[in-house]
Amino acid sequence: MRTKQTAPKDIDEYIAGFPNDVQEILDKIRMTIRKAAPDAEETISYQIPTFTLKGRYLVYFAAYKKHIGLYPAPRGIEEFKEELSVYEGGKGTVRFPLDKPIPFDLIRKIVKFRVKESLERAQAKVAKTWVSKNLSKNLGVRSTLYTGTFLSFLSNLRLLKFMMGRSRVRLARLQFRERLLVTSSFSLLNPSPF
Repeated sequence: MRTKQTAPKDIDEYIAGFPNDVQEILDKIRMTIRKAAPDAEETISYQIPTFTLKGRYLVYFAAYKKHIGLYPAPRGIEEFKEELSVYEGGKGTVRFPLDKPIPFDLIRKIVKFRVKESLERAQAKVAKTWVSKNLSKNLGVRSTLYTGTFLSFLSNLRLLKFMMGRSRVRLARLQFRERLLVTSSFSLLNPSPF
């Protein structure tokens, strides 16, 4: 196994520190992840191989004396709980024993799930930022309380995706409807003293 205590500079250097049979497994895992997430970037984090997507961690993997560790985050483990039940692991961790066949198909499924999850989160973040900026800019809503209330009302991801995918004309119509909705909801929250 690895005898060097210095951090590897890249994944190639990390893999080179292991015996040939383990190197083959690590290379296959690396290729499996690359195929499942072609836009992911390779890096070393916590001194182990890591794949990131749009700046966010996607999956880690590492070799040990008796197993290969895969770290797809807790959600990645929960989604495949039944298929992973034959392997040891903890929260966000799976251990594939070196003396048994490595389930490359399962690794591919987990990585694809993590890619989908990561892209959805990124899209939701962009949509939330867009809604927040447009509320404060176009509607004059400066209060974080009102913005937060309205954002929680619009938190349905499908509605946000719908708004983001429309043409400018349709988007303008949606913004007009939102203004009506906001003004009516604000008038309910702040009744006129007259």
